[in-house]
Amino acid sequence: MLTSASLSRYLEFYPNGTTEPGNIGRLPTHGSFDRVKKLLDNTKGTIVLGGDTDRETKYVAPTIVRNVSSDDSLMSE
Repeated sequence: MLTSASLSRYLEFYPNGTTEPGNIGRLPTHGSFDRVKKLLDNTKGTIVLGGDTDRETKYVAPTIVRNVSSDDSLMSE
């Protein structure tokens, strides 16, 4: 479960969300995007916030993942 403090901080930083250009930076290349997307897709943890992606704009939302083990895909980099 996402803590109320984490959600509150997220909403403080991004009151209108993060998908509009200029709210957060985009990944520099489609290769970078594909690498990060694969890590998120293969995690055995639980995405509790974010996780949204858009390959066309190379967007990956700020994401919180819980219950990530040391051998998880997210820990490989």
